[in-house]
Amino acid sequence: MTTAIEHELEGPSGRLFPVMKLARDPKGAYSQWLEQYGDPCLVHGFNGDVVLTAKPELVRQIFAAPADTFVPFAPHVLAPILGPKSIFAMAGKAHRDERKIIMPPLHGDRMRHYGALIQEATARELSKLKPGQPVVMQKLTGAISMDGIIRAIFGLTDEARIDKMRDILDRVMDRAHPALFFAPVTQVSMLGLS
Repeated sequence: MTTAIEHELEGPSGRLFPVMKLARDPKGAYSQWLEQYGDPCLVHGFNGDVVLTAKPELVRQIFAAPADTFVPFAPHVLAPILGPKSIFAMAGKAHRDERKIIMPPLHGDRMRHYGALIQEATARELSKLKPGQPVVMQKLTGAISMDGIIRAIFGLTDEARIDKMRDILDRVMDRAHPALFFAPVTQVSMLGLS
């Protein structure tokens, strides 16, 4: 469904070339489009249209809007990864009901505990760096995020189990090319093995 605001926005034309550009260089594509077409702009993709913005005031409006204002983008893309009942694929009443269930762990003392875990993960990762050594920030922040997720979400505390989980998740992520998730043609069942 196209909204009134989408008719007013400019953006790259077509679907194939924008998707190819995103797969090659997401940050560069976003930066170029926002500069070329203005902020916000409209990008057409295989799984639907997306409005891009980098303006803090627009982002605030999005997060402050009632939950029913927006629907998840391409929930069928996340279903093979997160499952069809994932909160990220839900909308409306079902989404609100699930959010009520998970919200208590995201307040007060639990959030302070998660913050402490992330600080510890950051200190561990930074201690591995050597002065003058080039740093790939995406890898560094990814490692910090992975450590925080393993400890906070999975609740692991044993270092051997954490290392094993990190290895498993790293191998899954290394094999997970965006095309596998965002191209509907790749989302087919292969004799029940995929």
